[in-house]
Amino acid sequence: MSEKAIEKVTVSRWDTAEFLDTQEDIDAYLQVASESGEARQITKALSNVAKARGMMDIAQKNRAYP
Repeated sequence: MSEKAIEKVTVSRWDTAEFLDTQEDIDAYLQVASESGEARQITKALSNVAKARGMMDIAQKNRAYP
């Protein structure tokens, strides 16, 4: 039996908040979550938006965000 090399793959956690860059993104995201009608999904969306807004505030204070 021959041995095959195993290649290491690096993965990172998905963070939705990192992709909510504009108010339009946030509005669309919350709209889809609310349309699902699932409390868990709506709660997670609100949490992601709160995190994204916090990230935007930090970036704006450091002039890294327009």
